[in-house]
Amino acid sequence: MKNIFLAASVLMLCSCAGESSQSGITTIDVASGIKEAKALTTSSLFDKVEYIPLETTDESIISKIADIRVMDDYILMSSDGLPVKLFDRKTGKFIREIGKLGGGPEEYSSGGGMPVIMYVDAGDQTIYVASQNKELQHYDVKGDYLGKIVLPDNVKKYPGNNHFYIDGGNVFTHSRSYLSSCPWETARFSAQTTADADTTAQIHPRKACDMSQIESINVLNDQYAKIGGIGMILATMKDGGRFENIPENPSIWKMDDAYRLKGLDVDTIYNIVDNTFVPHMAFDFGEWQCTYDEAFQTEALKSKIKVDFVLENDDYLYLRMHKGLREKEDVVEYCGFYDKKNKTMHVTDTDKLRDEAVGTDLRIRNISPKGEFVALLQPHEIEGVKINGNIVGDEDNPVVVIMQ
Repeated sequence: MKNIFLAASVLMLCSCAGESSQSGITTIDVASGIKEAKALTTSSLFDKVEYIPLETTDESIISKIADIRVMDDYILMSSDGLPVKLFDRKTGKFIREIGKLGGGPEEYSSGGGMPVIMYVDAGDQTIYVASQNKELQHYDVKGDYLGKIVLPDNVKKYPGNNHFYIDGGNVFTHSRSYLSSCPWETARFSAQTTADADTTAQIHPRKACDMSQIESINVLNDQYAKIGGIGMILATMKDGGRFENIPENPSIWKMDDAYRLKGLDVDTIYNIVDNTFVPHMAFDFGEWQCTYDEAFQTEALKSKIKVDFVLENDDYLYLRMHKGLREKEDVVEYCGFYDKKNKTMHVTDTDKLRDEAVGTDLRIRNISPKGEFVALLQPHEIEGVKINGNIVGDEDNPVVVIMQ
């Protein structure tokens, strides 16, 4: 495998992510924010909150387990058993389906009771949909088929659970799975080539598990909204250890002309520079700091806090976090906002923000290319609530919420 490099500083930092003495690295005091956790409202964080009910027709219907991407002018929705659908960003009016479900050369398929996985090219606002044959089908907003990305061999050979970030045909992928022996953390390649991808070494030598080490695996598709992705994998190992993986939680993004990575079970954000990782920002959790080894220890996880995913815009760094075992009742969910300008950390000990103006609780799901935070409300969550002058019914399509 070619171009495998890693800055020496990464090896020094991977076990001391919260140290502020490292030159050039911002250390965020998350622990103090957790100790002072309080309810957070949208009005305290955002200047504008938009509610966009998606048009409900026979053609536009969205099923319960759904995923969302907000584009500059459109909203993309995928849901269990249905093709990707395009709606108007301002009005919520249904426009068209994007591509088709199936096994044909220009089609894609979903599996496991989950929506198809989709990506928006941040550079040219085109759409990619993952197919089960390890390809990404490519469409424009008119629904026209533009071809496909055939994954390079050194990406394709490590199946499943990869997160992709696409920017003007420049493709990044992050290996998010413990169930493989993948030797790299990230891979970078062009959408127009099938040559081997440039790869980076791992931040940690992962505790890669083959299936012979696994006692049981549970897939929780019904937790899609609470987690942020569209499903969660809970695995228990024969030695009593456990791990969880949420394949579609974002882990690569672009900010200030830099590509950034928040890797698995690492409390540091890195800039990806010429196939190396340069530490950029670290989280200090104090007594709740979870080391890489503790991330596999059932008892340790009961008192440690882990970052599920990070979202970033010009104003905030958003952290989705939890403490405890997710399948147990004593799990505590957190979300936090680091104010980049004022250098303050605000945390709430729930996974929701309260919009007092409308009377709704919002879970942030992802972020748009413009840096708008996105939530999705299914009708059963807000049935009977008046949105933009209309009462939401239990047969209606979801309501998209955009915060900026």
